[in-house]
Amino acid sequence: MLGHPDLSVFDISPCYPDGSREMYLQFVVPGKYSEDVSGRRSEFYSAIRKVVAKVAGISLVRVGSLNIQQSHSDNGKLLVVLSMFDKIPATVKVKKGVSEITLDQAYSRLNKALNHNGLAFSVRTKPNIKWYTIQKESFGKIANPNEKSSGEYSAASMTGLGIGMILLGCVLGLLIAFIIYRRVNPPLSIPYERNQ
Repeated sequence: MLGHPDLSVFDISPCYPDGSREMYLQFVVPGKYSEDVSGRRSEFYSAIRKVVAKVAGISLVRVGSLNIQQSHSDNGKLLVVLSMFDKIPATVKVKKGVSEITLDQAYSRLNKALNHNGLAFSVRTKPNIKWYTIQKESFGKIANPNEKSSGEYSAASMTGLGIGMILLGCVLGLLIAFIIYRRVNPPLSIPYERNQ
């Protein structure tokens, strides 16, 4: 018997070719990566995905690109970044009777639940269950963390820049050498007479 695929490797982003129907969210939960996530990565990711999908009112596959890392500003907190996808595009066929909410509605539900009740999720460890609470002030939308900012350059553009600088340096060096040579060795004067 085959089980369900692991949602951490199941990606529906190719169904959204323009990438505009995706929202990135970030929040912080108390914890240390080495103690809380390491060794229980699958359970931790699954718990976050389930609570976000349930509260937002969307299916589990619409929560993707999950990334958890130790917060840079506070050693006792975990920074969670994930993406939520919009309704299934019109080009994809789905069963009749399946209605899905929009991305803005899902975000609104998450934000409302977090501000009114707070959000918590649990991760089962061997001896017991550990609860994590999402910090209200840390929740929000962010830009796509996978896109390069305008200040970053690719390897090809840096190679082109390097070659261009070498060529420019060679041309300027030859020009300066020619000017110095002409000043040190003036051209031979050819005597001539002026005819009247």
